Amino acid sequence: MKQSLKKKDIAAILAAQNPEFPREDIEEMVSLIFSAMADALAQGSRIEIRGFGNFSVRPQKAREFINPKTGKLSTCDKSLRVVFRAGKNLIEVKRDPTPEG
Repeated sequence: MKQSLKKKDIAAILAAQNPEFPREDIEEMVSLIFSAMADALAQGSRIEIRGFGNFSVRPQKAREFINPKTGKLSTCDKSLRVVFRAGKNLIEVKRDPTPEG
């Protein structure tokens, strides 16, 4: 089973690649980046990271569903959801997962 890559892991990778910067500063920068992204999405902005992908907020319609535990019909109010669309470079990595070397 593949493990998840956590924010802490991203900071550790960056710290290993950039030993001239204190690890605490790198962890703070990673947190600031994700915080800025979350704030932008909360305001309805679109985030574009060239070569990686786009994040955007789209409306989700209200809908009815059957609760699997109770079997009763329930409703879900309309809301907003975050959508990710992979960029060209990321799609190419998915198609050819073999590492270069």
